[in-house]
Amino acid sequence: SNAGIWTRVEPMGTGLAAQSTAVAARRAAEMGTRTRGPAEPMHEGHEEDGAVPGDVQPENDRTPSPGTICWVTGQGTTPGSIGEADVDNGRTTLTSVVYNLSAYSDPVIGFWHWFYTNTPNDTTDSFDAYLSNNGGGTWTLVERNTGLHNHWRESRIRVADFMTATSQMRLRFTATDLNPGNVVEAAVDDLIFYEASAPITGVAAAPRLALRSPWPNPSQGETRFEFSLPRDGRVEVDVLDLQGRVVRTLERGSHGAGQHTLVWRGDDDSGRECAPGLYFVRVRAGDDERRTRFVRVK
Repeated sequence: SNAGIWTRVEPMGTGLAAQSTAVAARRAAEMGTRTRGPAEPMHEGHEEDGAVPGDVQPENDRTPSPGTICWVTGQGTTPGSIGEADVDNGRTTLTSVVYNLSAYSDPVIGFWHWFYTNTPNDTTDSFDAYLSNNGGGTWTLVERNTGLHNHWRESRIRVADFMTATSQMRLRFTATDLNPGNVVEAAVDDLIFYEASAPITGVAAAPRLALRSPWPNPSQGETRFEFSLPRDGRVEVDVLDLQGRVVRTLERGSHGAGQHTLVWRGDDDSGRECAPGLYFVRVRAGDDERRTRFVRVK
């Protein structure tokens, strides 16, 4: 059977109406006191906000608008048939292409995931993430999720905690259902790579190009970027959207060695205000490049 095979689609939320109403009420109450993490995008109208009744398979992807596509374990035809296309009696695996992370000094892999099982106290069913630095020759388990996590959650994997980053990095996501009769669904979205945020100290030149985490993060107004150059030279600094497109050019020019700060006021190159969502800042100096992410909110 092909039920539960990973597929890249606009997801169709599945759930039971009575269960969904209760889940939505509980999540709405939880959101009243919830504090979002420093790198968590605001994405209104998602299941984790208690706004949509897709509590088995998600109804929406995790990408800020206008994104609609993500990877899910099977796509059924009826929202109320929660077991129609779920993972059944085995494992389904999604393997990435090869990524070159050798240019990063301290790479972090970020992704959002969703995992549903109707037996949340049983650890047999799981959503696992594996990492390889030799093109898939060998794999290392870097994260395991068990229990009920039927809302979008962010994972951050620091590569150096498990292996050396190379030009032959691959990821693998596996959803497992080893309990006959269980309903298991998983989803993955917004895979990204960025530098770990290493604070810059002092004003002396760094041994290599360095970029501090933007602040404040999240930001409603101005966002500050601090970088340090190992030597005098030309610098290019850009704000990118989630698709990697330049929305604002902050710097094109020469700077001396040492620490520098730039400010983005939330506008694009045409002077228009940018929408809330996930953004990146990219700094280039010669052949060296650093980037990190931040969140703009309303």
